[in-house]
Amino acid sequence: MPLDRAQDMNLTEDDLLFYRVEAAGLASVISAVAGFKDAPSQLVKGLWQLGVLPSGRIVILAFEAAALTGETIVPTLRQDAQGQDVTILVPAIPSAAAKRLREAGFHVIETVSVMAPLAGGFGVAIDPATLSPPPDPSSLRVRSASAEVEWLGRSVVLSHQLFPVFQRLLAKAKTRDQVASGPEVEGTTGREAKDLIRELRAAFVAASARQKPRRFSCSLAAGAIASAFLHRASRSTTDRRPPNPHQIPTPFPPARRPHPAPWAHQKR
Repeated sequence: MPLDRAQDMNLTEDDLLFYRVEAAGLASVISAVAGFKDAPSQLVKGLWQLGVLPSGRIVILAFEAAALTGETIVPTLRQDAQGQDVTILVPAIPSAAAKRLREAGFHVIETVSVMAPLAGGFGVAIDPATLSPPPDPSSLRVRSASAEVEWLGRSVVLSHQLFPVFQRLLAKAKTRDQVASGPEVEGTTGREAKDLIRELRAAFVAASARQKPRRFSCSLAAGAIASAFLHRASRSTTDRRPPNPHQIPTPFPPARRPHPAPWAHQKR
């Protein structure tokens, strides 16, 4: 009977157990499950860097929501990443904090969403593929650490002289006056702007010839805006003819279209 004290079981101190999980130990276990070989390092209290994916993406683990709501968290993560992409595994955090991190360019996902139970029900596994966002072929990605520019699934590594030129063009494209002058393109290179633009476009064309072409989409994504700006900057250093408003240039040449059949234009 529920109220029969004779049925109660008396427990002693030897029968009572409790467990304490240290943050460093838990971070190490999660890091190993995700496939990282090196031990994780603590950035700030409650925030751990688990490791780096083969793509260069850095994976951060947050145990507490408070670790991601501070005013200095975004600069801290950017300083640690040094230009690399970042994925943050988070607990349940306020939507405002998650939005702020996403707007800063971080890939934010809940930790439990990437954990899958192992067969038999003991332990979990983390697929490293779930730690990266699905690729967006229309986005322009610039990796400062490796001087690599990726757009529409194609990438090119620029030289130590051309990459700063490309960065200056991107910075100018974010301003109201999006046409760069000759001195703005040249910087401290000591070379003429038209030569730098010609070599920059040649680097993209060479990358296009080496890599398998993919389907092009008509949009005004970041890549199209940047490539249009490159085209306008190169024109501003050679002539003053007004650009064609109906033409959207690309840093990669489009695939050739097959010639029409001989009977395509014959009258019936």
